[in-house]
Amino acid sequence: MAGYALAFWAPPGNQGPAGPVLQQTPAGIEVKGRGRFRTPEAFEAMLDGLQTMLTTLLERSGSDANACPVIQELDVSQNRLTLEQFETLFVSMGVAGAKVIRYRMFGCPTLDDQVLQSLSNFLSGQVTADTAPWELHLSDCAITTDGFLALMDAIETSDLYPRPCPQNPAKGIPLYLRLENNYIAEDAIQQKVDAGLIQTFTKQMGPQMSFPGGPKVNLLARGALSSAWDMSSRAAKIV
Repeated sequence: MAGYALAFWAPPGNQGPAGPVLQQTPAGIEVKGRGRFRTPEAFEAMLDGLQTMLTTLLERSGSDANACPVIQELDVSQNRLTLEQFETLFVSMGVAGAKVIRYRMFGCPTLDDQVLQSLSNFLSGQVTADTAPWELHLSDCAITTDGFLALMDAIETSDLYPRPCPQNPAKGIPLYLRLENNYIAEDAIQQKVDAGLIQTFTKQMGPQMSFPGGPKVNLLARGALSSAWDMSSRAAKIV
């Protein structure tokens, strides 16, 4: 049955045409909340249910101190979550010691520099090498250069990335990061590329491997690799 959901659960009011918000699969928990938290009650119900599932997984792990519950995908994209809701989400993941493989938070008009500072604090203070996220999807939000620099500082000053590559110890796996269509100055991104913190990639070539001590971030770029960033229609808003 690998690849199929083993159990389904949905908080009251969160069951819709797209199916339950919370699903338990062989690979881990999946949160399918894209555009579905239109009320505070809907978000709170999801969070309560998620915490219950995480507690159950922790209890099942028993005395295994190295075990951590896995959330394969945490999708809260295209919602107008408040700063407090984002902070509660990050704190909950830290308290549970959950390993979130993929955060999908794109298309959130309320995801601004304050939220990114909260995310940066979370990465700096509550995440370990074992629980560090593999992917952050933050495109089409309200992030400016200040928020970008806060996130880069948290990543640069930590030992979370690049992650060790199980198949090849000589290589490392950077954080997969998407930031298209925000309000970030191109030269700020270019500086991080020049400093060796970021390496860019295109969808055609795919994300690249790194090495211990090498680039910590794989950043999706729309243009050619010689240009760190394609700001497209939002470039004018920075000037």
